[in-house]
Amino acid sequence: MIDPTSLFKISYGLFLIGAVSNGKENACITNTVMQITSEPIRCVAAVNKASFTHKLIIESKKLSVSVLDQSAGMDIFRHFGMQSGYTVDKFSTYEHDACVNGCPVIREGVCAIFGGDVYDTMDVGTHTLFLFDITGAETTSDIPPMTYADYRILKSGQSLQQKETVKVEEKWVCTVCHYEYDGEIPFEELPDDYRCPICGVGKEYFVKA
Repeated sequence: MIDPTSLFKISYGLFLIGAVSNGKENACITNTVMQITSEPIRCVAAVNKASFTHKLIIESKKLSVSVLDQSAGMDIFRHFGMQSGYTVDKFSTYEHDACVNGCPVIREGVCAIFGGDVYDTMDVGTHTLFLFDITGAETTSDIPPMTYADYRILKSGQSLQQKETVKVEEKWVCTVCHYEYDGEIPFEELPDDYRCPICGVGKEYFVKA
């Protein structure tokens, strides 16, 4: 037997993955970025295939990572994680910069910025793993990076200063990206074609947490 809620105990950070190709730029939220070797400095990032950012990375073979810190607010997650770059130009009204490889990054609510060149990919179903070499990196603040547990507290309307006493209510959680459904309609009553607004998978990938 596999209890999918046990996977929620794995520690995750939260990151903004940016890309640019043919004059188009976009970014999306992911919880999967990690360093895999130190010489050379190589990392891996998971990006949903349905995202516009994924398309741009495939075309350009380059990406950026903005490491979100504990000062980041819910506005960043709403702007970059809850709307699609296929229908919205996310950077048209959002202050941003470019890292060493030209990919977009943000500096507000961010403690570090990386730029990388993709040297290989791996198809893992709903997502692609992009393996990339770091071509530039900088620390932008001393504020601790945000974890997924921090995000769940923010999403509940609490501040991170209160996180030791916060009790997260039972909710329906996506087992792919850990998005928590918080709509007014009870999850069980959502239509069968409901899809996760973050990673795009169907209701069958949600479990009660």
